[in-house]
Order: sequence, then structure tokens, then C-alpha cells
Amino acid sequence: MKLSDRKKQILILRWDGLNQSEIARKLSIERQAVSKALRSLAACPKPLLLRE
Repeated sequence: MKLSDRKKQILILRWDGLNQSEIARKLSIERQAVSKALRSLAACPKPLLLRE
């Protein structure tokens, strides 16, 4: 599974300790979009996320 650039950005910002609202503000997107992306990322096996 290949991650989109947006999901990579969200993942990196989350690892940096930002919450969903902060990520949404930083990327100029809705918080719900961040929440949906994080839910889909949670379903990905960890080795796939680290390999990207």
C-alpha cells in the first residue's frame, strides 16, 4: 500500500506531537479530514508505514 503525500504529511505531523486540530490548521484542511486519514492509517500494518 502506498501512502498519499497528504497522509504522509499528516503522519509526520502526528509523530511530531501535533493534535488533529493543529494538523488541520497547518495543512489548511478540515479536522474531520485529518481524523479520517488517521483512522485509515491506523489500519495499515506498521512495517508498511515505516517503509514508505
